[in-house]
Amino acid sequence: MMRRSMLWLGTVVVALSACGKSDMFSAHPDVVAKAAGQELSAERVAEILTSVKGIQLEPEAAKFIADVWLDYTLFAQRVAEGDVMADSAFIREAMWTDV
Repeated sequence: MMRRSMLWLGTVVVALSACGKSDMFSAHPDVVAKAAGQELSAERVAEILTSVKGIQLEPEAAKFIADVWLDYTLFAQRVAEGDVMADSAFIREAMWTDV
């Protein structure tokens, strides 16, 4: 079972390395995503995937993690720069379907 998990993990890491990278053999082939001066490594994505019980080790799951990381990183950068409109009217309008 452990051998099979490690094989899947290796497959996911290789697939992530190739996702959206035309320069796969660049100086940073282990970087899955970059945003706002931050980097998400393939190793970190693998740690996240293996720490969650019951998750399928598939490229789609790894891409989802990378996309969420990218969104949160860009949002955090805008918050740090004070470039987020966070008044109650804006939030109510943005979340009107949930309210």
